[in-house]
Amino acid sequence: MKYHGYANAGCLLACATSLPDQHLEDILSSSVYMQLSCNNRFPLFADYKAWNDRYSQVQRFCLYKLSGWLSYEGFSTSLDKSLTPTEMVCAALSGALSAEEKCLLERLMQDFSQLNADSKASILFRQRAVESVSPVLEGEGMVNRVRVQVGVVDDKSTVKCVILNIATRQPVEACFLRQEFTLGEMVESIHAAYFVAQLDEDYADSKRAMVLRTLDGRETMEIEQFV
Repeated sequence: MKYHGYANAGCLLACATSLPDQHLEDILSSSVYMQLSCNNRFPLFADYKAWNDRYSQVQRFCLYKLSGWLSYEGFSTSLDKSLTPTEMVCAALSGALSAEEKCLLERLMQDFSQLNADSKASILFRQRAVESVSPVLEGEGMVNRVRVQVGVVDDKSTVKCVILNIATRQPVEACFLRQEFTLGEMVESIHAAYFVAQLDEDYADSKRAMVLRTLDGRETMEIEQFV
């Protein structure tokens, strides 16, 4: 499948080039709307479960038809083992994607990882995807939290996406999708949720104007094509 890649606030999306332009715009702008709505309600990355619950609620409000929403927490006793966010994302979505979509997902993250750290897409994504929390008590270390969404969108406006949350003592590199994160440095277990959702055709009449009015042009600052 041919695709265009977008940094869409804290989400990376591979969208089929055959997706009609208006449907593409609706998915990208509604995604920004849903993320910002959740961020406003739950601004701390540590509130990831509440954030995810809110996200699924706003999805339904925006007339996405959900055919699946699953979540799990991963932990390993092999504390010296390392994983990259790319590996975590692919593992979380492995049961939801076709072989072609898996290759597409990996290519999307590879293409994004090859961008310069000072590119507009990289800066936008990192600003939305990484949170560094200073220690509250003396002797505590800095905790870096990462929340990323990565997904694919087909020409039927179906979105298959994972939301990955990790919390680590390791510094987060500028291009972190292929960074090795050691499990022993994690301060919590890895949490991943994935969903399959299709934008309803009634969105245009019922929700589009409201979403764009609420964003008030902000979507132009939160969406950057990089492929």
